[in-house]
Amino acid sequence: MKYNLSDEDRAVLDIRIAEVEKLTGAQIVLATTKRSDSYPEIPWKAFSVGASVSGLIVFIIALLLPLWITNTAILLSITIVLVSGIVLAMMMVLCQGFARYFLSSHRKETETLQYAQSLFLSRSFSQQPEEEAF
Repeated sequence: MKYNLSDEDRAVLDIRIAEVEKLTGAQIVLATTKRSDSYPEIPWKAFSVGASVSGLIVFIIALLLPLWITNTAILLSITIVLVSGIVLAMMMVLCQGFARYFLSSHRKETETLQYAQSLFLSRSFSQQPEEEAF
C-alpha cells in the first residue's frame, strides 16, 4: 500500500485543487497520513477469533473421532488453539491491510473524523470570518 504521494501525484493534485479553489472560492488543504490512530485491540481480536475457531474445530474433531484421551492429545489440542491465535495476531501486526478486516467501520469513521478535526484545528484552518453587526 502506498502512503506517500510522488512528486507527479502532488503536482496533479495541486493543479486540481487550484482549479476547484478558483471555482468555489474555498481554501482546500490536502493532508495524507498512514493511519489516524493506533488500534491495540485488533491483534487481540484476531487472537480470540483464531483461538475460538481452532478450538471449535478441535472440539468437533474430538467428537467425530473418539480417540483415547492422552496427555499428548491434550497438549496437541492446546498447542493448535494457541498457535492459531498467535498466527492471526501476528498477521494483524505485520499485514496492516489484513488488519482492516478486524476494524469496525464505525470505529474507523470516528477515528478518521477525530483526526481530521484535530488536524484542521491545529493548523488554524477553522477561523470563521467575523460577522457584521447590524
